Amino acid sequence: MRIRPSIVLLSIALAGCGGAASPGGSHVEPPGGSCVEPAKVQKLQDALVAKNGESLASAVARALGTPGYERITPAVVHEFIPGLSPENPRSDRPPPTVLAKSPERGLLSEEAIVATPAAENAPSKIVFGTTACSAGSSCGCSLRPEYHFASAPGGRVVILRLNPQIHSDDKVLQCGPCGFGCGMPSPPPIPTSYVLPVDDVSKVEIIDVPYEWHRLHVDCEKMIPAP
Repeated sequence: MRIRPSIVLLSIALAGCGGAASPGGSHVEPPGGSCVEPAKVQKLQDALVAKNGESLASAVARALGTPGYERITPAVVHEFIPGLSPENPRSDRPPPTVLAKSPERGLLSEEAIVATPAAENAPSKIVFGTTACSAGSSCGCSLRPEYHFASAPGGRVVILRLNPQIHSDDKVLQCGPCGFGCGMPSPPPIPTSYVLPVDDVSKVEIIDVPYEWHRLHVDCEKMIPAP
C-alpha cells in the first residue's frame, strides 16, 4: 500500500504577480500584464499533474529496480502510534512500544516504528507509522510523501520514502475571484500505519528517494476569505 500525494498544490497568495509560467519552466506573460482566464489556469494545472506524475513514476521505478529488491505490499492498519496519534482508542490494552523514532534509522520527526503488544492469538507486530507532510497550510496537508516497500537480502525490509522536491516558481494571475483559507482549524493528523514483515527493527532500512515536483502559484484579482 502507499500514500498517494496530491500531485498539484494550488497555492493562493494575497499579493498579485505579473505573469504565468508554463510547466516546462518558461514564463508566459499575459498580454499587457492582464490576468489569465480560469480555463487556461486549469490547463496549466493539468499539465503539471502529468509532469509530476511522470517524475514520481520514474523515481519509483528506479528505486524498486535496485538489484536484490522485491516489491512487497504491507498491510495497512489503524494503530495508535505514541507521539504521532492524537489519542489512544484502545484503552483496554497497553500502548505499543516505540522501537525507533527520529533521527534513528533515518526516520523523520513525523515517523516512528513501534511494536504492538502481544495478545491471545495475536502476536506482536512491528509497525511503521507516519503523519509526514511535505507541503500544507492551516487547512491541513496538501502533499505527502509516498511510501513503497521492498524486501532485500538478509531478511531486510526497505522503506522507500518518495520525497517531493518542491519547485514553486511557476506563477499566474487568474482573472476573477478566488477563495482562500479554510474557515475552520484542520483536525490533527491520523497516522497511516504499515505492518512490516520483520521480527527485529534492525532489519528495517529507510531510504529517502527525492523526485522533482512543480506547483502552480496562483494569485487572483479578488481574494474571498472562506466563511
